[in-house]
Amino acid sequence: MSLGDSTDGLAADLLAEFPEARVVQDKSRKLHGWVTSILAYLDGRESDLQLPLDIRASAFQRRVWQELQRIPFGETRSYSEVAKRVGNPKATRAVARACATNPPR
Repeated sequence: MSLGDSTDGLAADLLAEFPEARVVQDKSRKLHGWVTSILAYLDGRESDLQLPLDIRASAFQRRVWQELQRIPFGETRSYSEVAKRVGNPKATRAVARACATNPPR
């Protein structure tokens, strides 16, 4: 996933990743608020990013991903720490797999 350095570059990147997609520019500015929030988060001016998500996951993956969202901005956790927090301290490898399958889009 990319935010793009230019409109044309972003469109080309999106079409390369999603060749069947139809890329449409947001002339109505409906997405402007979300884009502003994302940029503020990435710049470190906002520590809580709330966006509508289309999540397809197993119950375990969902718990892991929700736990990842609880990690404060700028901090890290080990897989074993996350496994303990989701109630399954022996599931370190499963946590690692859930992190690896967390789609970037």
